[in-house]
Amino acid sequence: MAAGSSAIDDAIEYLDHLIGRMTTMKPPSSTSTSTGGSPLQASSSLHLHLQGTPTVSNSSESSGICKDARNGTTSSRVSSANKAGPDSTREKAVESNSETEEMFAKAQIQVGYVHEVSNHPISEKLFLCRVEVAKGETRQVVAGLRKFLPASELQGKKVCVVVNLKPAKLAGQLSEAMILAGEATEPNGQLTVKVLEPPPDASVGERIFIEAQETTSNPVKQLSSKVWEKIILLFKVEAGIAKFDSKPLVTSTGSVKVPEIPYGSIH
Repeated sequence: MAAGSSAIDDAIEYLDHLIGRMTTMKPPSSTSTSTGGSPLQASSSLHLHLQGTPTVSNSSESSGICKDARNGTTSSRVSSANKAGPDSTREKAVESNSETEEMFAKAQIQVGYVHEVSNHPISEKLFLCRVEVAKGETRQVVAGLRKFLPASELQGKKVCVVVNLKPAKLAGQLSEAMILAGEATEPNGQLTVKVLEPPPDASVGERIFIEAQETTSNPVKQLSSKVWEKIILLFKVEAGIAKFDSKPLVTSTGSVKVPEIPYGSIH
């Protein structure tokens, strides 16, 4: 045991000697390609690996933590997707729904009843309609429907009318409201146009809303054509139901329909 202990002591002393020499030596040349170097070279490599400067890992960037080079502070960079999270996405969806509902609320759309239809005196594309938009209130509506449907599909029918658009003259005749109609292009290229149909039991003058919308919303007094052009882009027909931003148009008695147009736009 004494001899073994002496051998260990000699080995430790020799190692200390080698380490002392290595601290004063230059590192081995990086160009060396020998795989069978001396014990001194092997020990130097081990020492440099253990005592060298730590390697900077790119994982800090992927984890979102970085060092501020200007002041040496550590900051956290969180991606916008992580920062937003599912709650933020839901909030944006709610905001989006609220915005579109506010847009729709600017338009005053009511159930109307067409009492009379005649041809426009100078335009082959237009009808002149006398439409009751509320009890005791009748307005003239110039409708560009003459090329697409006969007068019989309008006269004596309930329709959906926008009543707060700025009155305008069309081919010399004053139009005080707008009748809404759906349209779709058939496979043969022909355009089919049909008026929106309120529920049969809907009352003349009744407001038309989007499903689940507050019925107390107040429309603007006069809706500009520029604003209306933005609103109408969100109207469409889906499965024969008139919709705004994918929500059905409704009255107190049911949905507004376009039975002969399964899918299409609304104008």
